[in-house]
Amino acid sequence: MHTITITGIDDDLTARLKARAEEHGQTIEDEARDIIIAAAIGPAPEYGVGTWARDLAARIGGIELDIPPRTEMPRHAEFGDIER
Repeated sequence: MHTITITGIDDDLTARLKARAEEHGQTIEDEARDIIIAAAIGPAPEYGVGTWARDLAARIGGIELDIPPRTEMPRHAEFGDIER
């Protein structure tokens, strides 16, 4: 890992970075690191793994699944006796 020093940052920008870091519950250094990572590799996707899988399947023409009909009402899980 490397350490970098960034000079020439004015007080207004420092205050904005500090406020942003506080909003995210992290240090200024962590916030700056997140900003640099996002700029270097791009922002995190705006969707979850399910949407990603659907979009991936759509690229190959989609996938059809046979979903069995529900014949019973949903019920809660039973874990049996739990020793404490």
